[in-house]
Amino acid sequence: MMTYEKYQFIYNSDDLHDRKLLAYAKANKIVFAELDMAKEKLTKNHLAQFCERMERPLVSLLDQSSLKKSYGDEALELPFEELVKISVADPKLLNTPFFIIGKDYKIINDIADINKIDEFKAADSSEVFQR
Repeated sequence: MMTYEKYQFIYNSDDLHDRKLLAYAKANKIVFAELDMAKEKLTKNHLAQFCERMERPLVSLLDQSSLKKSYGDEALELPFEELVKISVADPKLLNTPFFIIGKDYKIINDIADINKIDEFKAADSSEVFQR
């Protein structure tokens, strides 16, 4: 079961790229909770929590080019319930890895993004970014 953690690294261990970035983040002693979508199957509840917590529509958390390729251009306009069905059936559509900090998130594409996590966390704790 997914629990709320202020700093959370969401990844898919079936993806070598995700595993490498997770290992790099751990090697840099960045403190966070992990959620492995390969071990904890993606559910409607996960998706709803991600969207609510980050105040983003579900479509923004999905790999939009893969979504369009598999389901057509109109997939970007589908309602939440339809996107949930597609995402649960094909969890690799979730754009992983990403790092959640409070209500913000950062898609992690490469090592440079991992190096920015400490800056991202510091901004979260500054008065300017308090919610």
